[in-house]
Amino acid sequence: MNYCLCVENEPGAQVISAATTYDQAAIIWNISKRQVDQTPDIKEAFGVETWAKAISRREIGGNYKPLHAKASTQDGLNPSHIALDEIHAHKTPDLVNVLRSAAGARGNPLWLYTTTEGYENPGPWREQRHFAEQVLKGVVDADRAVHVAAVRHVEKDHDRLDAMLARRAVEFAGLMLEPSVKALFAEKSLGAR
Repeated sequence: MNYCLCVENEPGAQVISAATTYDQAAIIWNISKRQVDQTPDIKEAFGVETWAKAISRREIGGNYKPLHAKASTQDGLNPSHIALDEIHAHKTPDLVNVLRSAAGARGNPLWLYTTTEGYENPGPWREQRHFAEQVLKGVVDADRAVHVAAVRHVEKDHDRLDAMLARRAVEFAGLMLEPSVKALFAEKSLGAR
């Protein structure tokens, strides 16, 4: 997420890590804050400052903050990059809907969903997962979206990681990653059986 704030130069960037609770959202954000605090070159090169609950970059008027899932209190946002942590734990799609609406003015907002898929709520995860699987299988053409997903079931009744889906995820990753990183991703993805 620091890359999004520092390198992409999105005017007025609003980078958000969101989760069902503030503490969960702050896990990802705190890692980013530590990275900036421990790397003076980042601060100097990009003019980034860290605060108690934000990372800011004055040159572009951007910031990065953690956010909790109480959708009714999230008015006034214009997110450019959203990392939604543990999406399977969201009981309703309310926060996703608020953020999607708020990001509507952005040309191409980046959405990152993470999950351990520990259990499934009636929230937004089922729909997002189904869409990603359809894109990876080639059933749906998503011209403005790149979905990299490796779905692995640990229950006895399910198959292991589908090699075809992993290869497809690597193909999509190739659009974004350098060859050495893509090769490492492929090795880890295909080897995780």
